[in-house]
Amino acid sequence: MTRSLIRHTPFHRPLIGAFEPLFGKAMLDDFFSPVLSRVAGHDGAESAAMTWRPAADLTQTDEAYTLAVDLPGLTKADIDLTVEDHTLTLSGERQASHEGATADRVERVYGRFVRRFNLPSDVDVAAVGAEFENGVLNIAIPKAEEAKARKIDIA
Repeated sequence: MTRSLIRHTPFHRPLIGAFEPLFGKAMLDDFFSPVLSRVAGHDGAESAAMTWRPAADLTQTDEAYTLAVDLPGLTKADIDLTVEDHTLTLSGERQASHEGATADRVERVYGRFVRRFNLPSDVDVAAVGAEFENGVLNIAIPKAEEAKARKIDIA
């Protein structure tokens, strides 16, 4: 028995492919697009309705927290980073690279984004620093001296 691999695309128009031989593709696109954009994702027509929320990883050591945020296609000039009242705010904008051309398919999301992170009370907000390299923004958030573990001598 021979088995072939079938490409699994859980968020890419699952219903249209099954019914396409019975009806015209354009008719199905018009009928299912509003439903599929809410349930299963988006394609080029609906990409404007999607918002970009860059992925972030938060790790910690005894000394500091580190926040790594994926920002592919951006430069330092495209990114704003502020800390106010123990809230770290990251914002920016990714410009569409296909302006002036006809886009046959658009899957990447463009436009403005804002991410806010509530910082714990044990951080030194005055010492927060950031480094941007290869599309990843690494934010170092040191813990305050009084929050760090220390050895206590027993008398």
